Amino acid sequence: MTESNSVVDPFRQREFAALATVVSVEGSSYRRPGARMLITESGETTGVLSGGCLERDVCDRAQKVMRSGTPVVVRYDTTNGNIDVFIEVVQPRVRLVVFGAGPDVLPIVDLAKYLSWHTTVVDTSARVSSRERFSKADVVLLCRPEDMMSQVSLSERTSVVVMTHNYLHDLELVQQLLPLPLRYLGCLGPKQRTERLLNEASGDTRYLRRLHAPVGLDIGAETAEEIALSIVSEIKAVLSQRSGAQLRERLGSIHGWSDMTPVAFSREVWASAPSF
Repeated sequence: MTESNSVVDPFRQREFAALATVVSVEGSSYRRPGARMLITESGETTGVLSGGCLERDVCDRAQKVMRSGTPVVVRYDTTNGNIDVFIEVVQPRVRLVVFGAGPDVLPIVDLAKYLSWHTTVVDTSARVSSRERFSKADVVLLCRPEDMMSQVSLSERTSVVVMTHNYLHDLELVQQLLPLPLRYLGCLGPKQRTERLLNEASGDTRYLRRLHAPVGLDIGAETAEEIALSIVSEIKAVLSQRSGAQLRERLGSIHGWSDMTPVAFSREVWASAPSF
C-alpha cells in the first residue's frame, strides 16, 4: 500500500484522478502486477506502467472512467502476452466549510480530520481564541457574516454546514449561500426555524430541496459527537449520491458497481488493440 499512497497522495488535494494498476499478466511480458500510474483530469501523470503506446491508451481510457465514475478492467493483447489493467476513480479531497465555532463543531472537525477532509472553520463572531480551539482544522477564519463572500473560498465542490447558533448570522449566511452551486448545504436547527430562515432569506420554497435542514441523517443523535456523525454521514451520502439507507436494503453491489464484482471483473477485452 505504500506504493499506492506515494502515487495518489500528491494529487488527492486538487482534482479528480484515475489510478491505473496492472493487476495480472499472462505470457512472457516483462511487465509485472502492481505497476501503477495516476492520471488527473488535466492530463498530468505520475508513476509508470510500461511506457509507450500502452500508457497513452490507458490515459485516454482513464479520462472516460473519470467522466463515467465507473471502474473498469481493460485487457491488452500484446505480442508478449495479455495484460489486465484496473482503472478506478480517485476522488479529490472533500472540502468542508463549517460556519460556527461552538462546542458542537469540535467533533465535526475531529471526524473530518480522521476522514482526511480539508476543513475550514469560520467563526462569525470573530473570536481570536477560535484559532487555538480549532487547531485540527486546516483553516480557521474570523469573519463576520456580511464579509463571507470576500473571505471564504467556495466552489461547486464545497460542502457547507451553517451552525452559528445565532439566527441573524444564519440568516445573513443563508441569503448569500442559497444561490451558490454548492455540492452540499446544510443548516442546523429545527424545521420551523428553517422555514422562517428560508422565508426571510428568499421567500422561494424551491430552495427547500436544496437546503439540508434539519441537517444530518436520522440516527437518533443526541450528543454533540452523535450529531457530528449524523452530519458527516449525510454529507458523505450526498457526495456519493446515496440515500443513507441501510445496506441490507440495497440491491446489487454495496459499492454501486453494477457491472463488476470483487470475484469476477466484467472485463473489456481489446482484441483489436495494437501490440505494445
